[in-house]
Order: sequence, then structure tokens, then C-alpha cells
Amino acid sequence: MSNKNKKMGFSLIELMVSMIAAGILALTVSLMLSYGWKSWFTTNEAVDMQRDSTLVDFVVTREIRSSAMDDITISANRIDFAAAGVRTQPEAIFLSGGNIVHSGPDGSFVLTRGTATRFEALKQADHVVVWIELDAPNGGFSIDKNYVVYTRNES
Repeated sequence: MSNKNKKMGFSLIELMVSMIAAGILALTVSLMLSYGWKSWFTTNEAVDMQRDSTLVDFVVTREIRSSAMDDITISANRIDFAAAGVRTQPEAIFLSGGNIVHSGPDGSFVLTRGTATRFEALKQADHVVVWIELDAPNGGFSIDKNYVVYTRNES
């Protein structure tokens, strides 16, 4: 009878070993989920910033290319476009509180979502040099761009 009682349950050591193994498994699974979530969040943040950067590039390039050089005025963190040529009303692209904003006849549109830290332009003889810097809120990702946009030719 004593032999039968020994085989009916787990010993304390077996129970402790199985609890440690279950704890290690639970910790491994939770770390995998945590790293996966962080990776997903960081990737989405980077994709959003790249999309915002591409949108700014498109809008700035379109506005500069559809303007004569005399219709473009550049000041600190701002590009103004006069109502001339294809434009019936003045338009502007500017940095405001971490957002790059396009203001035109249809209203104002935010091109970036609080990630812009730099928006500058320099007017040259026949082109405009543009600098854009976007930084992720958590500091893990940034985009720095500068590019040249030529204006339309005036005869």
C-alpha cells in the first residue's frame, strides 16, 4: 500500500520544476509579444513619417514648378506664392507647431502630424532649395531631406 501512495501524486521538487518551466515559457512568450508590438509600432511610425515626407515633397514641388520665380517669396520657415499665372489666390507652405501646413484657396491642410522640426527654403536664380527634417516623437527615427526644385520657364 505504501508503494501505491508514492505513485499517486507529484513530489514538491517535480511541482517546483514544472512551475519554473511554465514561468520561463510565459516570460518568453510575453517578451516575444512585447518586441513584436514595439517593432510594429516603430515600423508604422516610420511609414507614416515617410508618407508625410513624400506628401510634403509632392506639394512643395508642385507649387514651385507651377510658379514663376518672381511669384515666390521665402521667409523664415515659409514659402509664399503670389496669385499669378495658374493661381487665382495666394498660397503658402509653412512650419507651424511641428506641422508643415499648406494654405490655399480651399483652406489649410496639415501635411505632417507634429513631426516636422525643420522646413526651410533658399531661392536661387532659377530654382529653390528645400530642407525638410522630420523626427519621430519617441526619437527613434528621423528623415532629413534637401532637394532642388526648378520653377517653370518664363519667356
